[in-house]
Amino acid sequence: MVQKEGKSTAIFPQKDFFSDSDYSMFDQILSIDNKEFFFSRFVLLVEGLSDQWVMQIFASARDFDLDEHGISIVSVNGKQNFERYLKILEGYQIPWMIMADRDAVKEIETIKKIYPNGKYYSLTGDLEDELHPAFLLEGKQKFGDGKDKKDKPLKARYAAKKMLDDGIPVPESICQIIQELKLAVNS
Repeated sequence: MVQKEGKSTAIFPQKDFFSDSDYSMFDQILSIDNKEFFFSRFVLLVEGLSDQWVMQIFASARDFDLDEHGISIVSVNGKQNFERYLKILEGYQIPWMIMADRDAVKEIETIKKIYPNGKYYSLTGDLEDELHPAFLLEGKQKFGDGKDKKDKPLKARYAAKKMLDDGIPVPESICQIIQELKLAVNS
């Protein structure tokens, strides 16, 4: 259900938009943590949990409450998974944008051919390149440097919070993404 011009309207995918294999895949990728996007006005798809947490921290620091504006930031668990989520978003006509590390350019170019009307933002490097290296190192010392990378989001969140605590401004590239989100929900 979406509200347009003061009226509630039900949005349904076109008949046969989703195949049986799509439904099977949705069953695998959708969880209690990421299903909130069905109730969003806009979705920002990101590669991982680090991106999700850092964007939430930096948006808040820029006085932009994502929840208040109906924006969900959804981690797709790797650059190879963007397209899986896009099928759902497109089927239910939920506006979206992708934020990805520079190494996802090939995947993004492929996706643009299938979903040409989407919004795409590539960082100039990795998300970690936007964070202060000394704070990332402190995070590594606090949370470890495991080979399974489960500690990566903890280090990124730690570095983002430390940057703000020390008066380091939100990186310009992240400010640009936040501005795009503001424009998307205010248009």
